[in-house]
Amino acid sequence: MKSKKNFKIYLSFLFSILFFISSFRISIAQSNFKLVDKVVAVVGDQFLTLYELKQLCKPFLEDLSQKQLPPEEKKKAIEEVEKSVLESWIENTIVQQEAEKYGISVSDEDVENYIKNEVKALGGIKAFKKFLKAQGISLEEYKKRIKKKLLAIKFVQLQVHQKILITDQELKKAYQEYVRNFKKVHPTGYQYVISLLKSKDEKVIKKAYELLKSKKSLKDVAKTLNGEVSFIPKVNYLKRDLSPEVLKVLDALKPGQISQPVKIGEEYFVVKLLYKGEVKPLPFSEVKNHLYQKLFQEKAQKFIKKLIKELKEKRYIKVFSF
Repeated sequence: MKSKKNFKIYLSFLFSILFFISSFRISIAQSNFKLVDKVVAVVGDQFLTLYELKQLCKPFLEDLSQKQLPPEEKKKAIEEVEKSVLESWIENTIVQQEAEKYGISVSDEDVENYIKNEVKALGGIKAFKKFLKAQGISLEEYKKRIKKKLLAIKFVQLQVHQKILITDQELKKAYQEYVRNFKKVHPTGYQYVISLLKSKDEKVIKKAYELLKSKKSLKDVAKTLNGEVSFIPKVNYLKRDLSPEVLKVLDALKPGQISQPVKIGEEYFVVKLLYKGEVKPLPFSEVKNHLYQKLFQEKAQKFIKKLIKELKEKRYIKVFSF
């Protein structure tokens, strides 16, 4: 009898616990609390939940929602977005962890400066707040994301600048390639290379011309007149594309000389001749920096791809189905 009584007490206690758990679940479901979500990926000691993945995908999915796609095609597109965003999160997390390992840090000032530029690029604080709302995140959460992003950027920049070297031989080889490609894609013929000031107001152009006579550059004159004239630093024209009235002005000039004010169409111009002659590639000195940047970017992309691959092999990474 005693054992039956104890069993009844145990059952009563068990049902009480189950009722409490059931009530607790209902109360949470009815509240605004967010339950711990399903984990979709783990990198080292960091994990990403399904809810967080959906939040990261939100801006891309909103763009996708504007397109009229068949259901199956839309489903496939959403899966591609989720896969791509997840892969980006894994790679960024690996780089961030490695940056922390190297002791690289990002200050609050770095984050604030980045956000100031973002606000400016978006067109003001109202547009920025709208941007945050569209992504479904708070300013503080956005700052955390930016801090992680800047951390990864600093680490990659450090690695790239330490490991990548562009030699003079590589630059010369790149210039030879530039010359070969130039001859393939550029038309042959006689050309004029000029810079100019222009305005619809004849008085303004005459004023600009007087300033140029005092040995000021076209750029300086444009600054002095503060928006009254438009400055075009460099433009190329083939002789066959120019009207007789324009050719008359240009043929009267030697490289480095400036024309008197001239009316062409509805506008007034002052023209400086930079070069006239057969179409030809730019000299090495003028394209060296451009070639250097191009080579550096190419090497950097390959290096970063290799670096991330190596880091992935070292880290614990697990992706779960979702």
